[in-house]
Amino acid sequence: MLDYIMNARWDQAYNFLLSGAPPVYVRLFAVNGLFLLLFILRKLAGARPMSEIASLATQFCLLVANVIVLFQAEIEVYLRSFMTGYWR
Repeated sequence: MLDYIMNARWDQAYNFLLSGAPPVYVRLFAVNGLFLLLFILRKLAGARPMSEIASLATQFCLLVANVIVLFQAEIEVYLRSFMTGYWR
């Protein structure tokens, strides 16, 4: 198993992620992985448990981030049309 990791073509993965348009599942994995990393770092730091409001706010932020990733193209089109209409 370790041989597969050592012999993997990491340059291809790097080029794929820098191509500018990775698939939706890769972007969702990255967003959720970031939140998981923050959760793990918080646990390792020995922080006390979050309040209910802070926990709900964090889950809401993760939900909003996932929706933005899923509908990124539509949001960009809307923002472009809004900005061009606003500045006329």
